[in-house]
Amino acid sequence: MSEYDFEPARGLPEELPQGEHIIWQDAPAWKRMASSALHIRLVLLYFAIFAGLSLLRGDLAGATMMAVFAAAASGVFVLYAYGVSRTCVYTLTNK
Repeated sequence: MSEYDFEPARGLPEELPQGEHIIWQDAPAWKRMASSALHIRLVLLYFAIFAGLSLLRGDLAGATMMAVFAAAASGVFVLYAYGVSRTCVYTLTNK
């Protein structure tokens, strides 16, 4: 049981006033949020550039560390985007 089990409508803390109705309601998609809001592709490109530079210098350990950092950063971003998509609901009403 959570505090949201008694919501009269999904994402709304109470009933809408008389004469007001929901026009649109949705939640963000986690994949889209990760790519557009968190710019995960740019983060991965950043780490790929530094991994490439490390490989050009012959530093295999540095390239490996950049791959590990890229995996960790993208994991954090994906988990954050997934959490936000599970907890946010956007509602548009006529008033």
